[in-house]
Parts: sequence; C-alpha cells; structure tokens
Amino acid sequence: FPTVLFLISRAISLNTLHHRCNTSTIWMYRWALLLVLIPFAFTAEVALRSTRAKGKLLCGGEPIQDARVRLYRMNSEDKSQILNYKVTSTSGTFEVEGNTQGRPINETTLTPVVRIYHKCDEDPKKDRGFRRIQFQIPSEYVFNGRTPRETYDMGTLNLQLIYPGENERNISWNKNTPSRIDDDHHLMKIFQKLIIV
Repeated sequence: FPTVLFLISRAISLNTLHHRCNTSTIWMYRWALLLVLIPFAFTAEVALRSTRAKGKLLCGGEPIQDARVRLYRMNSEDKSQILNYKVTSTSGTFEVEGNTQGRPINETTLTPVVRIYHKCDEDPKKDRGFRRIQFQIPSEYVFNGRTPRETYDMGTLNLQLIYPGENERNISWNKNTPSRIDDDHHLMKIFQKLIIV
C-alpha cells in the first residue's frame, strides 16, 4: 500500500499539472491526497486477522497420511470462506495457517473452524465417503495482522472415535464422480485469487 501512495503522489506531479500550478500548490495537493488515503490504509491493516492450528491425526495407533484439513474463516459450507488447505504428512501431522488478507472489510472478522476429512476405519470398496469432523479455534488464537503470534495446538486426535457433530458420507469417495473434497484444482484457484491482490 505505501507503494500505491507513492505512485499516486508521483502522478500528481505530471507535466500537465506542473504547467498549470506552482510548486506550492502541487505539494498542497500531494499532502491532501495523503491525508485522505492514509486512514484507508490504516483501516485495512487493523482489520486484517490471522490464525494458525496444528495437530496429529491417528487411526488407532497408526498415523493418518493424506487426510484433508481445511481452515475456514467461519462455520460455513461456502468454499470462498476457506483460508487454507493442507493434507497430513506421513507422520499424520499438519499445520494450517490463514488470514483475511485480500478480503472485503466486511469479511475480515475471523471465527476460524478447522475441518478434517478422513477415511479412518472406512472400507473404500463400500464407497461410503469421507468422515468429517470440525473444531472451533478459540478466539485467543485469532490475532491482528497477517501472521499469527501463536499456534493453537489441537494435540493428537484418534479418529477411530466418533466425535460430537461428526458428519460422514457427505462427500463421495468415488473417483469416477466429481466430489467437493477432491476438487483441489478449484481450491487452488480460490487461494490464488485471495493471494494475488
């Protein structure tokens, strides 16, 4: 944003304006423009929120590799509210971080939810779909600015258990039919739009 302010300030001193106004008038325009734009820059920075969570996923005593982990800005089914997306490592661990950069001012509040999609104890031959669980990240782990100062540690979760509010069979596991969770290409497009602002 400082670069934008600088470019706009420079634009005011174009030759056309230079011929019409004296130097003191040009500087007066520059300062007036800066005074108008600075509050907008300050508001955008203050409104920016961020969060981060980590954990380890087990199926019984074995780590779950390639489970899907999504970080949502809020409890919503809308894909545009996804802040970030990760898959678990070979050791079953994940760390997911996101912020509200690039979003409209009315979408900078953050009540983050982590959703985990997995197939622990599921028989792929039965095509029963992913099991889904979700956890609310406590408000004390939501920070001002684009980088969170602390990480919410969700600990080690055994996904053999049935968690309160667990929603399963909501997403098809059939590779021959499109499914929301396997639409990674679409997710990447969303992230690119949010990052390139």
